[in-house]
Amino acid sequence: MSDYSRLAVFAARAAELDPWRVSNACLYRLCAEHPTHEDDAATAAKLLVIGRVYAATLERGRGSATSANSDSDAFYLDHAAPTLRKSRLDYRLKRLSAITEIFPAAIPEILRTHGYLMSLFRKLTGRNKRSLASKYLHFHLPQHFFILDSRAIAELRKHPAGETTARIKGSDPVYSSFVGRASTLREQVAMAHGVLLSPRELDRLLLHSVRATVKRSL
Repeated sequence: MSDYSRLAVFAARAAELDPWRVSNACLYRLCAEHPTHEDDAATAAKLLVIGRVYAATLERGRGSATSANSDSDAFYLDHAAPTLRKSRLDYRLKRLSAITEIFPAAIPEILRTHGYLMSLFRKLTGRNKRSLASKYLHFHLPQHFFILDSRAIAELRKHPAGETTARIKGSDPVYSSFVGRASTLREQVAMAHGVLLSPRELDRLLLHSVRATVKRSL
C-alpha cells in the first residue's frame, strides 16, 4: 500500500500549490502549439527552452564529431532540429497520442519511444541524455511520460519495482526501471486513496517527499 498520506496526495493534485506552475504551463503550451518537428525553428526552441528550464541542456557535454565544433546556435539549428525532423519521432508520438491514458499495454511503446529519442540525442552528443528525453517527451504527451531526474529516482528506490521493468527491446533499462516503480506507486496510491495521479502529479508527490526529508534533516 501507499506510504503517502491522503493530505500529501491531494496536495500533489493541487496545481495552484506548485511554485513552477507558470513556467511549466509555458512549456506545455509551447509543445501544444508546435506538437511536431517539421519546423526547425520550433524544434530548436523546444529543445533549448525545456533543456535550460530543467537544467538538462542538450548541448551540455556534447562531443560528437558532428557538433563538437559548432556554436550553440548552429548546434540546435544545423544539427539537432534537422535530426529530429528527419527521424520517426513524430510518427511515434502520433501513435501514442491515440492512447489517452497510461496503462500496461501502452508502456512498452512509451519505453521504446523514450529509448528512440535517447538514441537520437546520443548521435548528436555522444551522451545518453535520458533525463532530458523524459522531460522533452513529457511536455509533448504529459499523460504518457513520467519525468525522470535524480531526486525522483532516489525517492522511487524506496518503493518496489513493477512488472513493467522487464527489458523491452529498444528501451533504456534505467528509464524502464523508473517507469516500473512509478507505475507501481501510482497504482498503490490509487488503491489507498482512490486517486489516479498523472505523471506530473506523481512528480509533485515525489519531490514534496524529498523536500520534507531534507527539512527534517536540517
